[in-house]
Amino acid sequence: MRRIVKIGFPIVCVVVIGGTFFALHKLEKKVENSKEKNTIKTSTNDNISNNIEKNIDSKKEVSFSTPIQKEVEKMNTELEEKAIEILKKTYTFNDDVYFTNEGIEDGNYIIAVRYKETTSAKIYYEIDIENEKVEVHY
Repeated sequence: MRRIVKIGFPIVCVVVIGGTFFALHKLEKKVENSKEKNTIKTSTNDNISNNIEKNIDSKKEVSFSTPIQKEVEKMNTELEEKAIEILKKTYTFNDDVYFTNEGIEDGNYIIAVRYKETTSAKIYYEIDIENEKVEVHY
């Protein structure tokens, strides 16, 4: 029995060590292959994202408005300016304010008087353009 242990134990050790090196070598190849695949995927994703960014940068703004829409926008701008003029006729304001259109409610324009320095609203007015009435909007 001692002879089997003296001869068999070193052989088993050599086989185990050799098998370990063989397994590590195969595992290392798998890791390298997966790194190559990840590199390919990453570079492909980078190329795609770069192409998308270039396409977005190269696109020009396209307006899809029709002549009717342009005319409506022009009319709205004119009415907004008229509402501001009515407000200026009704009240006097300092030079440290400006006016913004906050929307239309029940056919009346909501105009905000804002401070130039802080852009915060000082007060809101509701302006009826047809009757040229100005009311404080709450």
